[in-house]
Amino acid sequence: MHSEKNSSSFRILQFTDLHLRTWPLDEADQQTLQMIQAMSKKEQPDLILFTGDIVWSTIADAPLAIFQEFIDFCNTLEFPIALTYGNHDSNHPAITRGMLRQKETDIKSLAEKKCSLIANDRESYVLEIYNSNQLKIEQLLFIIDSGEYTDSPYSRYDWILPEQIEWFKTTARYYHKHSAVKSAYSFLHIPLQEFMEAYQVNRPINSVVGELRVDSPEINTGFFAALLFDPITKGVFAGHNHDNNFQTNYLGLEVVFGQVSGYGAISQNRRGARLIILEEQQLQTSILYGENYF
Repeated sequence: MHSEKNSSSFRILQFTDLHLRTWPLDEADQQTLQMIQAMSKKEQPDLILFTGDIVWSTIADAPLAIFQEFIDFCNTLEFPIALTYGNHDSNHPAITRGMLRQKETDIKSLAEKKCSLIANDRESYVLEIYNSNQLKIEQLLFIIDSGEYTDSPYSRYDWILPEQIEWFKTTARYYHKHSAVKSAYSFLHIPLQEFMEAYQVNRPINSVVGELRVDSPEINTGFFAALLFDPITKGVFAGHNHDNNFQTNYLGLEVVFGQVSGYGAISQNRRGARLIILEEQQLQTSILYGENYF
């Protein structure tokens, strides 16, 4: 992805768990979109990244109509957009991930996907970030669809598929060999088991004080290990748990929750976004709260 700015830094606004739920959009859903628009206008990101649960299809009467409203809204924004899906986006008998991806192609500023893999109707892809001279790929974003609910007796939530892990390893090796990439980050919706391990070891500051939940899959297929052993991967970002927004370094990787964004979502947390600034091999992030943009 090419940035038109002269600065070598790359700014990402991560919105997660919008949980748009009504058609026509109710006051809470409209407030969510208004916040995204106001925040984007002020922060001027190089990329807007939605990390799942865009639509609360589980309870929505017209989830496809709501998603179309979201697509139309994206076309009012003046910044590149990327997205992946969560456990609620296609949790409806009339919706598949493929249907959502087809509609997503109507986003005029959709970021260019590289090395796309579709496995079990879940897409994983790469976004390339170029240096300030626009000549070399300097950083990579791996966007991973972590799935939804399962019928398995062993886990409520989907796990990262072995095919996705092999794709990550193969794709990362390709970029190591054919480019001058300095760092890479992965984004998904459902957090890995290691998010809870990171919290238990480091006890980072979290938005909600008290007992912490990390709703990861009960099956661990080893994606965190694949990230850990990749020589340029620096961190992994998730959404999903609305009351979590901690960031901590665990075994050398930054483990980061997004900030819940949807005013219609169930949460004790304030709504907002995470601002992510990538600068060479450095990572800076901060929480932005919606009330500061109205």
